[in-house]
Amino acid sequence: MSFVDELRYSRESAATAFQEFIKNFPDYPEDVHAFFEGHDDFSFYKGFIAQYIKEGKHLKAYKCGNKEEVYKTYEKVVESGRDNIIVIFFVDKDFSNYLGETFPASPKIHVTDYYSIENYIVSNEMLLRVWEEIFNFTNVTFPYAKVEKQFQQELVRFYDWSLFLSSWIIYVKTEWGKTRFAKY
Repeated sequence: MSFVDELRYSRESAATAFQEFIKNFPDYPEDVHAFFEGHDDFSFYKGFIAQYIKEGKHLKAYKCGNKEEVYKTYEKVVESGRDNIIVIFFVDKDFSNYLGETFPASPKIHVTDYYSIENYIVSNEMLLRVWEEIFNFTNVTFPYAKVEKQFQQELVRFYDWSLFLSSWIIYVKTEWGKTRFAKY
């Protein structure tokens, strides 16, 4: 790993997120402190979280790098005794339930029901929102039902395709798969 790669990696880790939290905490003890895996997660959660934040409070976001780093940060926050303020941790389920991975459970930790937060976006409801809000197709006579039907067909095709890929990923991540494919 190059020095630049090491610097990139270190800016998103449990240690970095915790240091930033400790630095911010004295100035913002009443705010909401949220910990995420990576760059995009905050974008997905921000709107949802914002509706629950009282007026005058702010959302402080911390990127931890990956799921394991979020859990390490959670442990550090608990050990520091600062978990009595508003702290929340967000992680993707990934393939944890298939791989037998276990992580701490807490009301302060939100784990997605699906593989990742992005899976909540791909739906008929979101297609309709994009159709109306982004494309501005509200008064258009184009048959939306036709688009929705095609969307559903392609979504099923995607799920069928990704089932094989997901199965392969799970297999390679198992202990047997790791030893069998370690040389590759």
